[in-house]
Amino acid sequence: MGKVKINKVGQSFSADILVVVVILLFGVLFLVMSKIDNAQTKDIEVKYEEATVDSNIVVENLKATSVLDSENNVNIEKLLLVDDEQMKLDLGIKNDFCITFEKDGKLVKIDSEKGVNGIGSSDIIINGIACK
Repeated sequence: MGKVKINKVGQSFSADILVVVVILLFGVLFLVMSKIDNAQTKDIEVKYEEATVDSNIVVENLKATSVLDSENNVNIEKLLLVDDEQMKLDLGIKNDFCITFEKDGKLVKIDSEKGVNGIGSSDIIINGIACK
């Protein structure tokens, strides 16, 4: 029988390829995570812009329906009659909203007798309190 040759070059070549593949995988992972982070940042900016536009639309509607007067005083009786779902449909707003009042960073009940914290979606939580 003849002698068996040991191929040291092939073994080190395989280890080099393995190191390169691992480095490439980390590079790809880094790029993917970077893209996800950028997408989340853009999502937040887009949501903020949508919220700003929707808020302005709701405020203008409240002024047009005399819930708010020119000095931004609130007619509570008219505000309590506002149907948030109908307002969303009428104004073409796709996002939920909640009309609330606060003083010194604390939520003020719109109608303390009935326990109304806000007018809008009960899915919205403000300072740990549901909107409705």
